[in-house]
Amino acid sequence: MLTTSKIRMHTPKEREQTSPRPSHGRRNSLKKKRNPEKPPADVQPLLHSVRTTRKLLGDISHSKIYDLFASGQLKWVKMGRRRFVTADEAVRYVRSLEVAA
Repeated sequence: MLTTSKIRMHTPKEREQTSPRPSHGRRNSLKKKRNPEKPPADVQPLLHSVRTTRKLLGDISHSKIYDLFASGQLKWVKMGRRRFVTADEAVRYVRSLEVAA
């Protein structure tokens, strides 16, 4: 035997009384800001991520930068699980290209 249940729809006034919601303004104000402190514009980072280094070196491919790491032409440092290239190392690599040319 098939039974049907009654579904009761709340009116807007009843819904307001049963489950008050915070306003959008309040909800947005409770979010944490990701980077509240930015470094001064004249300060250059000492370490570059692999992605940033690829962009700095003329948007080279992912495989090309790892080939440079493997061949020892570009050195990296590890912090935790991530690889970084020092700013000095990126400059050294570019200068070595200029000498070779």
